[in-house]
Amino acid sequence: MFHLRCLGSTHLYGTEEAKHENTDSARVSNRKSELLRVWINTKCVRQNTATKAWSDHIYIFAGALVSINTCLNIHFDNLTKKYGRVVALKNVTLDIAQGQIVAILGANAAGKTTLLRSLASVIVPDSGRILLDNLPLQRDNLGLRRRIMFLPDTPVLYAHLNPLQHIAMVLRLYQKDQPGIEDRAIEILKHLDLLPLIDTPVAVLSRGQIYKTALAALFLVDPELWLLDEPLASGIDPSGIIYLKQMCRQAASRGRTILYSTQILDVAENFSDRACVLHQGMVRFFDDVKSIQKGADSQGALEDLFRQLREEQ
Repeated sequence: MFHLRCLGSTHLYGTEEAKHENTDSARVSNRKSELLRVWINTKCVRQNTATKAWSDHIYIFAGALVSINTCLNIHFDNLTKKYGRVVALKNVTLDIAQGQIVAILGANAAGKTTLLRSLASVIVPDSGRILLDNLPLQRDNLGLRRRIMFLPDTPVLYAHLNPLQHIAMVLRLYQKDQPGIEDRAIEILKHLDLLPLIDTPVAVLSRGQIYKTALAALFLVDPELWLLDEPLASGIDPSGIIYLKQMCRQAASRGRTILYSTQILDVAENFSDRACVLHQGMVRFFDDVKSIQKGADSQGALEDLFRQLREEQ
């Protein structure tokens, strides 16, 4: 694999700079910006002989890398997943076109997370299949999986790494550590209020800051398919949520597809292009949000729909 030792905090600051960090936050922020530029261009995240050999192995294992400039169309074909006797997904069939923000909605244990995890290849369905641009999604097809990124509601990051090291690792794994990305990284870290924390161990970050670190990596990789499990309940602050929504909308305009789960119906109705409602593992509704707003009462179209599902029980 590869090592990121040169990204440690001892290399980010000299002794004197560390002593006076709290006295001049603007100077520290500028210093970290400069250091981030240096970091991106160092051999730590460039392909040296060892990492090139590792990367070549990935290419051989995965086959030809699918172009990252295309956009994915998604097809769920009769997908079923069980956990023992519990049916999490039952005969799910869906077609999701590129360039949309899709809200995955449903009661607790309706199958939302299972749907996202299946699409991320984290779990394997018991039957049915998933096609991405008519290609079957398989766990060993790393070229295809590099076009996808999944963020669980509580991302698992190495506690001893700092945000900078985590982002470097993700960029290397997705082969996105190209020259020029440092300016984009600085912009994203500033928007997420992470720039002052780039050399702080993940172990001492708050839940929201950890999620922001994972988001920063997602934004920089910019895969064709974004999978977010409960991002609005992830602990990020209002400014972070505003920036997340802004980035999702911009990504959709570039042809990216964003699937996210949430329990906040008014946000889903106002932010999403389409809504997919799961009920007891089955798709009960999948349509354009605007189409269900016609004739809805003042409490919202999705609330009306969930009341109807509740009354059916």
